[in-house]
Amino acid sequence: MNDKPSAQFQAAYAELTKRPSIAVSSSRAMAGDVRQLEKADAERARKEERDFERVPTLDEVRLHPHGFRRTPWAVLQAYARATALSSQSPSRGLAHHWNCLRYLATLCSNNGKLARSEDGTDARWHVKTAQSADVGIAIGLLAAQESLARQHPGYLFQALDADLVLDAGWALRAPRPKGTEKPASDRPGYFLIGRKAGAPLRVVAADFRGLHNTAAYQRKQLYRSATRFHRLGFGNEGLQMPSIAASTTLSGPAGVEVFLLGHEADFNLAVPSHPLPTLIEPPREEVFSPFIKTVNDNGDAENRLGFHLVEERYDWFAQVLVRASAAMLLAFAGDRTSAARHLTKRQGIRVGKQDDEHDMPDARCDVKVELGGTDLVGTDHVFRFRGERVEVFSGLPEPLYAVLCKGAGSPDYETTVRDVRARWNETKAQKAWQGIIAMDEDGAVMGLRCLSDQNSVQLKPITDDKE
Repeated sequence: MNDKPSAQFQAAYAELTKRPSIAVSSSRAMAGDVRQLEKADAERARKEERDFERVPTLDEVRLHPHGFRRTPWAVLQAYARATALSSQSPSRGLAHHWNCLRYLATLCSNNGKLARSEDGTDARWHVKTAQSADVGIAIGLLAAQESLARQHPGYLFQALDADLVLDAGWALRAPRPKGTEKPASDRPGYFLIGRKAGAPLRVVAADFRGLHNTAAYQRKQLYRSATRFHRLGFGNEGLQMPSIAASTTLSGPAGVEVFLLGHEADFNLAVPSHPLPTLIEPPREEVFSPFIKTVNDNGDAENRLGFHLVEERYDWFAQVLVRASAAMLLAFAGDRTSAARHLTKRQGIRVGKQDDEHDMPDARCDVKVELGGTDLVGTDHVFRFRGERVEVFSGLPEPLYAVLCKGAGSPDYETTVRDVRARWNETKAQKAWQGIIAMDEDGAVMGLRCLSDQNSVQLKPITDDKE
């Protein structure tokens, strides 16, 4: 850090590394309230003489009785990871690549509980709807990962933008063949892909929402998420997919509070004789019918608008998920060129043009550093925070980066993540970095520090002859 950072900076900086608790609730009563909202909606549809589609059931999920703990920095990193490719070309400019940085001083620890800071409640700096939506996504994601880890021991669940994944098979925005129906617009926000060495992939549909209102509004958000899950079906019968929904209020009586409901189902993407797909060839780009084929209560076949993952598409979908996961990690590290190689043409629109953009500065994988015995590659940005000149870095351990760039098979990925996590010494890395530096469960690293000539470790440019 600089010799004499301001007191204002020190206070905001210190809050980023505290580990407050995050309250999470899930109960049968909460699930019952959501079902009552469905009944009321169905009754309104009956009176208005319009069709009503049944909403999938959400139930209580397994939780730690005391919630869980995360630093505000972990929340920001989760948001950066989840939104790395969440809209068209988000990582091509600095303002989009680290979109989370506008919330650097939003969260704090209040009596040991995660809450909004004084800055976070100041309407001059924050639009409440954007703040609750963005921060709510990150906190809801972390709560969902905690719950799923308890349901499926040994699995790590990565968040993938649902539109990015579905675009490979259903042409969400691209021109469609004449006469093709437009895909459903009310789809979930994310897929959570569960990975475990030597085991089939698990897939969970996920929807995360945030707000500043009371518990009654949180239940309405959970109901809205349930209607989105109705647009997904798996198996030849169009069954309800495993799902998890989170509604996060930033203004609860105890600070930040998460309501969580979900649906468990025995569903994994098992590929015959090879439980995990390889990354040798890119998945085919398809234009599937945007309907789910089901059988109604009378036994008659019918179609409803949605995304149907029939059994013969499991292998294809597994490859789409694994490649999207690799692309999002590479985009987080700033390497859009390598990320694009893992995506179909339609998906690649999100990465943007590569070398001929001049309208905004690029975020590129162009620097490296050794911290605590781990070689990292990624990208950085220098800016002002609370009057101090600071540097943010996001990247990957070099062995993991090499695996993702080469397109090696999933077993290589699992082994490499395990090895880099085992070698990572966060205490030594922070001491060398002289600031905040953290690695998440997937091996992605994000750091922040005051910048000065006295920094003992400097980021070095990656030369053109890198592998």
